[in-house]
Amino acid sequence: MSDKLRNILTLLFVVISSVVFAQENDMVSYVLNKNIATNNVSNSYLSSNVVTAIAQDRNGMMWFGTKRGLNSYDSYNFEEYHQEDGIINATITAILPVGDSLFIGTEKGLCIYDIKSKKSTNFFAETDTLVLPDNHIFYINEPVFNRIVICTKGGTSIYDLKKKTFEIPKIPNYSPEYEAHCIQYVEYDNSWWIGTSNGLVRYHEDNLSLRHLYHIEDVEQTLPDNNLRCMHRVDDTMIFIGTSDGLCLLNAVDQTLNRIDLNALTNYRSPKTDVSKIISLDENKIMVSTYTDGLYIYDYKENIATHISKFDKRDAISDNYIFDVFKDVNGSVWIATFTGLNRFENNLAKFITKSIYENGSLLSINYFLEMNDGNVLIGTESGIKVFNTNDESIRDFKTFFKSKENYFESLYIYSFYLDTDSCLWVGTRDSGLYIYDIKSDKVIDVSEELDIKKLNHAVVREMVCDEFGNFWVATNVGLCCINLKDNSYVFYNHDKKDKKSIPHDDIFDLMLSDDLLYVTTGDGLAVYDYKREDFTTYLLPDTLTKQDVVKNNGLFDIVEGQDGRYYIGSYSNGMLAFSPDTKTFKTSKREDSFGTMVYAIIPDNNGFLWASTSKGIMKYSLATKDITTYDVDDGLQGNEFTPNAFLRSRDGYIFFGGFNGFNYFRPEEIGLETRIPKIVITELQINGGRKIRYLTHGDTIHLQHNENAFEISFATLNLLRKSMVNYSYKMDNYDDEWMFYSSNHRYVDYSKLRPGTYTFKLKASNEVGIWMEMPLELTIIIHPAWYQRIWFKVVIIMLAASAIYIIVNQRNKIKRQKMEQRRKISDLETQMSQLKQKTLQLQMNPHVIFNTLNSIQQYILDHNVEKAVSYLTRFSRLMRRILNNSNERFIPLADELEAVNLYLELESMRLGNRFSYEVIIDPELDVNNIEIAPLIIQPFVENAIIHGLVPKKDNCFLKIDISKMVGEKLLCVIEDNGVGRRYSELQKEKSGGSHKSYGMSITRRRLEMLSKVSNEDFSVEIIDLYDDDNQPEGTRVNIIISYQD
Repeated sequence: MSDKLRNILTLLFVVISSVVFAQENDMVSYVLNKNIATNNVSNSYLSSNVVTAIAQDRNGMMWFGTKRGLNSYDSYNFEEYHQEDGIINATITAILPVGDSLFIGTEKGLCIYDIKSKKSTNFFAETDTLVLPDNHIFYINEPVFNRIVICTKGGTSIYDLKKKTFEIPKIPNYSPEYEAHCIQYVEYDNSWWIGTSNGLVRYHEDNLSLRHLYHIEDVEQTLPDNNLRCMHRVDDTMIFIGTSDGLCLLNAVDQTLNRIDLNALTNYRSPKTDVSKIISLDENKIMVSTYTDGLYIYDYKENIATHISKFDKRDAISDNYIFDVFKDVNGSVWIATFTGLNRFENNLAKFITKSIYENGSLLSINYFLEMNDGNVLIGTESGIKVFNTNDESIRDFKTFFKSKENYFESLYIYSFYLDTDSCLWVGTRDSGLYIYDIKSDKVIDVSEELDIKKLNHAVVREMVCDEFGNFWVATNVGLCCINLKDNSYVFYNHDKKDKKSIPHDDIFDLMLSDDLLYVTTGDGLAVYDYKREDFTTYLLPDTLTKQDVVKNNGLFDIVEGQDGRYYIGSYSNGMLAFSPDTKTFKTSKREDSFGTMVYAIIPDNNGFLWASTSKGIMKYSLATKDITTYDVDDGLQGNEFTPNAFLRSRDGYIFFGGFNGFNYFRPEEIGLETRIPKIVITELQINGGRKIRYLTHGDTIHLQHNENAFEISFATLNLLRKSMVNYSYKMDNYDDEWMFYSSNHRYVDYSKLRPGTYTFKLKASNEVGIWMEMPLELTIIIHPAWYQRIWFKVVIIMLAASAIYIIVNQRNKIKRQKMEQRRKISDLETQMSQLKQKTLQLQMNPHVIFNTLNSIQQYILDHNVEKAVSYLTRFSRLMRRILNNSNERFIPLADELEAVNLYLELESMRLGNRFSYEVIIDPELDVNNIEIAPLIIQPFVENAIIHGLVPKKDNCFLKIDISKMVGEKLLCVIEDNGVGRRYSELQKEKSGGSHKSYGMSITRRRLEMLSKVSNEDFSVEIIDLYDDDNQPEGTRVNIIISYQD
């Protein structure tokens, strides 16, 4: 691995790692707003970093009380429970799971939460003093004879699980005014021991007798303090009592007390040990948490103790202020502190972790070498350390070798080699190559002595010496060969022009076998042939690398297996097996190991290969090809290891080094988890929205018809090695067969399920392949919509039959109506044709022709032949236009306007230009492409001239304005400033005339017919105009005409 890559990996590990490692127990810290997903444990957070109470229900679900509500934990995610769930909004002080219920004590009352129904019932002292003597609850005791004792600030209350009632005990002649903090029941004499804020009380239920024990100053056989915090009963005779100033042991038989000075046993100085909780770790040990001093582990058989605090380099907890400690069914210990949640893992795998600190900094481990006396040299980023497996001590170089100076103290040590002359070769990063003579206590700088300048700035990764006296040095700048006989050297580098050269300058590991030197490089495996003195390169075939995003032949360490094959760690192709006979590669790469770099490989004596990787430690079976993986949850120093840090010691230990220390173990002691999995459904999310949390075997869920798409998430709660769990599921009435998933796929989606009853079945197996005997079953009922129910279908059938009858009857009726409508339309069209013909007749009546001929005759008599010809030409064009327009159902607006203009010109000439006129067209109108019914506008224009303008003497004016309306409609406004309709009628009456304007009335009837036939809008509005003195001054005609575009 190149320095650049190593630095990147180191930086990434430092950024994401939040794990503190212990020798026998790994403690993973969970802190609010910290990315605790880096340890593959959780993708969510606690509701508060102040964790105050811990419990575990019978299904294995963990529950945590905080300053801001209740949290559950399913080994992967935290879920918050708040007021919306019915939980009292207050600091949680105690949690007791009983069956499917949680008894939750707070500073403001008691909450009983039903896990099955998801409902809460809250109790307060203000509501009923017969339920709780006070809202502030300190402790809730395990059920005794179906009764739960609740300790509060105002005394105790008893809840009967069968009757579901409360009772506040009344003791004759006894009414204490102090707080009840804790309580323990002793079965052998049916007595209760109550820890209070003012001493210890023994209550005998048979005879109602009481005894009160107090703290007496300077008397050793009394309580350390009267303020009792907690009690823990080991058996019927031994009860440990924690007070605000220390620990003591009560003998429940003879009722004697013995104080235990934890600070004296641990040489820890504390003015006051305020105990918060006591639990059993095993049959001889208890764990004592405090509000001030962290943790104590007390062995009461041997009377020895260990102190753990946040200031320890190992076993460090996040805070010394501890509210609660709890041991779960897996043996892991949870610690609730003021600044987060901690957990000591039960290390089933038996990996031993050692970390090396220097000046407060954690050192990464780069190399191991076992000395002849069994001590192990460790190359670190800050010199050489020596580890003794017998006493697990770590000493520095100077102390172990008793050297004059602490050689290599500040150097980045990368590799070792111990030759037969007791000389230790030391390879470094960027500082050269050295020989330390153990006997003479002298150091030789090989780089300077042999003038090998390239070594001064190289990473010396590996060294081997062959039988010919050649000392081979693997570096990141090539392969160096030093002849120990004449001290000459050769550097082998990649030459693009020479196929027999080494394939890459970045060298990782060396192995001598069968008179050949095997060299792993950044671009394949090189084999050096001593006879030919050249290299043969072997690259991974395309069949192994075809799925790689970027093809990579980078290789790490190489080792010979018991089956004669060579096993090699690779950059992106898992663990490779190279056959020296066929010169071919095979890989252990699987889909779930994608992206895993395999560094070092060590065979054991049982047919397994152990490998350090970028994701933990891998165990590979040569017989079955099965792979077992171990990560930080199994007690490893971290998931990331360093490539060259590995060793198999003579006494059977395997060592792997990483960035947070190193692990060593005996392969035969790495146990497998054989417990049967216990699983729960952690969440059912409907349509990506509403969630139903925490479902167990036998639950039934009712969903609406539109809630037919959901995702089911699940988890295993009782196993430590959850990464090795496999799942199988099937939805009865939907899935045809069982489906199988690995541990990283803990959910299943269903969509578009029809209404009905479904049974979701789920099973899980542990790492040895043992499956649950009976699957978890969840019943899901999707109710049909009202329109999917049987009664609705019956109604629909009846309605359909009725509808068919009505439709058939209606169709016949419609046919008759259509026939009648067609007849009416035919009549209307006939009338339209007649009206159109009348309009044409009106426009070509003899009176018009007579007037025209008179006008022409007058021009001839006046010898004005030119005007006569012009008049006759216009008149003939008008007649032709009228005849052409009358033959069409619809004509362009331009043709209608041409006829109107011709008519206006003729009338203006005939009347001697007595009136002027103006025709205004909306610019938005395309008169050539808009079509209207013919012979509509001209009759109204004629009426305006004859009856409005002709009777007027002078200043006669006519305006025609055509504009576009909303929709396919035109507004045609014909306005004159003539005498008006009233004056015209009066003149007719005086002259005895009876002429009627048939042109306008016929055109109106045509427009009404057009509206009926085409269902379009045709209308005429006539408005009389008046001046300010209410005298007539003309007429305005508004014609709305539908058009076709």
